[in-house]
Amino acid sequence: MTKQAILVIDVQTTMFDGLDCPPIHNASTLVSNIKSVMEYARKASIPIAFIQHHEDEGSFKQGSPGWEVLDALGQDTATEPTFSKTVPNAFSNPQLSHWLDAANISSLILVGAQSDCCVDATTLSAIEHGYEVTVVSDAHSTWLWENDAPIDATPLILSQNEKFAKAGAQLITTQQLTCP
Repeated sequence: MTKQAILVIDVQTTMFDGLDCPPIHNASTLVSNIKSVMEYARKASIPIAFIQHHEDEGSFKQGSPGWEVLDALGQDTATEPTFSKTVPNAFSNPQLSHWLDAANISSLILVGAQSDCCVDATTLSAIEHGYEVTVVSDAHSTWLWENDAPIDATPLILSQNEKFAKAGAQLITTQQLTCP
């Protein structure tokens, strides 16, 4: 039997609070969909792990308010570990692989941000590591910029979904996952 885990990638306060940059594309729907995936996982006893990006400066500086996992997700820090990283690929932190191996996880369900950066790198790396990968197609997001202003990122997100599928990931919507 395949054992699954959910990875919530880089859903951090700075992407939603509008202080350092505009909120990520479709922010409220993204949070709602990720919360639904997490609720589904908790009811099904599927482990959840959070990935948290940090940098030496700026809003992703470890310990800064923007760096925190978004409170609205309601992470249970007692049972839902956080793995930090400084590059897009979550597997750059060997502790993530150790946690997945210890739990005998062979299948990953991915949600988070940014579609074209950390979700992309983590999806491709997970496939390379031999995991069965499912990307929740409406539970990841990013920004798309034109003339230094954010524009509708839907085309970029859809393009990323195509890329994930071509790489071997299964795509599923939040509703398909949570209401089979």
